[in-house]
Amino acid sequence: MRTYLSRLAKVLSWVAMGLCLIFLLVPAEAQAAGTLEVTVKSPTNGDCIFTGDEVYDLTVYLHAPENGNETYYITYRVTDSRKLDLIECKEPIPIPLSKDGNGEYLLDFSSLKGRDTFCVEVTVTDQSGNTLGQASCGFGRVALESVLSEVANVRNGVLFSIDDAIPSRYLYLKKTDWIEETLTVAYRITDADGNLLRLVKGSVRVPTKDYLVLPLNFYGLEHYGLCKIFYTVYDDSQNIRAQGSSYFHHYGSEYIKGSLDSAQNKPGLVFANGEPLDLTLRLWKTDSIAESFSVRYTLTDSFDAVIWESEDTLTLPEKGDVTVPLDLTGKIGYGRFTYTVSVTDRFGNQKALNFPFTRVLSTAKAGEMDLVNINEHFTTNTGDPVLKLELAAKAGFSLWRSAVPWVSVEKKYGVYTIPAAVDLVTNTASDLDMDPLIILAYGNDNLYGLPNPTNPIWLEAYLNYCRAVVRHFGDRVTYYEIWNEWNHSNMGKTDPACRGGNYYAMVLTAASKAIKEVNPNAKIIGGAMAGYGEAWMTDMLNYDGNNDGRSDAMEAMDGFSFHIYATDWVSTFYSPHVQDYPGVYDHVISILDRYGDASTKEIWVTETGWSTCIGPGVTEEMQAAYMVQMYAWALAHPDKVDRIFWYDMMNDCDPHALDWDPKAGEHNWGLIHSWTNVDGEPLP
Repeated sequence: MRTYLSRLAKVLSWVAMGLCLIFLLVPAEAQAAGTLEVTVKSPTNGDCIFTGDEVYDLTVYLHAPENGNETYYITYRVTDSRKLDLIECKEPIPIPLSKDGNGEYLLDFSSLKGRDTFCVEVTVTDQSGNTLGQASCGFGRVALESVLSEVANVRNGVLFSIDDAIPSRYLYLKKTDWIEETLTVAYRITDADGNLLRLVKGSVRVPTKDYLVLPLNFYGLEHYGLCKIFYTVYDDSQNIRAQGSSYFHHYGSEYIKGSLDSAQNKPGLVFANGEPLDLTLRLWKTDSIAESFSVRYTLTDSFDAVIWESEDTLTLPEKGDVTVPLDLTGKIGYGRFTYTVSVTDRFGNQKALNFPFTRVLSTAKAGEMDLVNINEHFTTNTGDPVLKLELAAKAGFSLWRSAVPWVSVEKKYGVYTIPAAVDLVTNTASDLDMDPLIILAYGNDNLYGLPNPTNPIWLEAYLNYCRAVVRHFGDRVTYYEIWNEWNHSNMGKTDPACRGGNYYAMVLTAASKAIKEVNPNAKIIGGAMAGYGEAWMTDMLNYDGNNDGRSDAMEAMDGFSFHIYATDWVSTFYSPHVQDYPGVYDHVISILDRYGDASTKEIWVTETGWSTCIGPGVTEEMQAAYMVQMYAWALAHPDKVDRIFWYDMMNDCDPHALDWDPKAGEHNWGLIHSWTNVDGEPLP
């Protein structure tokens, strides 16, 4: 063993001596090379395309921060587009580096003649000729007159109009050489008196020996009549490569607006039963040019089937509007309809205005059918809350569900103020025979931190908020739901460590007791869970804070609520049949039965619905059909579910608002698609 170790030690010592010898023989320049960056570019011309008689200023830049004050050497060669050598500098040129490791050298291309594309290849070596780095750069020279240009109209000559999608005037640029380059195009539009209307500037890549067709942007131009466009094309050395101007007249059907109005001022143009369809079409121009149009009127149903259509010629004045009464007597039954006005100007440009309205056979009244209820954010700014309640009552909804968030009630410690909008909605609903389900939820992080029922300060503060809300409403409100989706990572807004069902049961038990001390007639709805997961529900029902062997949650609530959405939340929405709504209700009831008699508790689905968002969502027709299927089954099985709250009354974001996203599920759950049309009229 000792002999083996002795031999191993000798081998290791020989290896070490060999490594030292190799290191000493390596040239000093290579040892000190470090990191080297080599760049070839023009400091004044980002495209490296030189125009006319401009002097080439291609420069080699070296950067070796670890080797300040060293001297490097470069050689280079230049080839043309045929790969022929034009310049070959084989004699190394020294480039001393500064203290911080930077160096540069201006290449001499004075012998280059003609217009062509070129390429320079640079090699960097040390004093011993060892290659340390390489770089290359393409460049070229063009003539000032190498760009031809014109403004042309593809359809209507000098009189033209513009529509939403297709610009009808273009700038054509044509290269006369083989060098592709990036140019800047700037144009300004003025009226006939030279007043500036629009200024546009942008860069475009102009191909070799070909046309570039650049659409000119006239969309939204608010001046109508004679206009003029001036354009300039220049390169990055500010050389003007092309320029010109053109007159045009600005007309167009795009500047026709309209509205569909009811003399009865019907909310949302929803007509019930035998109410007269007193609709009047109003059209007007937004410019100062009187024009005549060909107009086609079309009435379609919700399946896009044409019910009625006619044609006419209509002249719109330069100021004011034109009204067209609609006589739909005997033309329609019940359903959702669209009145389309297709306007065509003398150049063949078209614009279609679509106006939806609804005629319903409403036999139910608010409060007559306990099963049918609605969610709505009545206190937000999406539409008129009173008109929305009137529509909900007309549809026969019984309860409306909305939150009175803790943070909106207690903004200072111990000071409780109910928002005025909440009182307005509550009083209006009472007049319409609708009752509220108030959600007591969402925490007050600024004052008390994240929801945590194990924190006695937080829990008592939440109970005080509950007492204040219940005391304010008195006998105007009977139903209170404790929290909303406590088990949801985003909606519940709870402390992640306290998201379990047992923690929610602590809140439910305490809140139920506090509320009934203020209003003994109050009904407490517990659960409010996202989905119907057995594990979380079991944790909630297992909670026994007073150790009496009974479920505190079952004793605290008058009804159990949960939310069911027929979707995978990624790509697909399912029908009520595929989601198996009956099976879901049976599943929930079976779990409740383990902890008491489920028949003593009402089963409430306080959120369900289908989004009409683009992508995974459904069409409005499918949404309506699924709603009917779901309620029809529930009406046939009153022993399974007591109340279902559709989510929700109206899309959460108006489709004409800047932040509306047609692809966002959260924005598109509503039965009402919109509250305003493009002209700000109150029209769901």
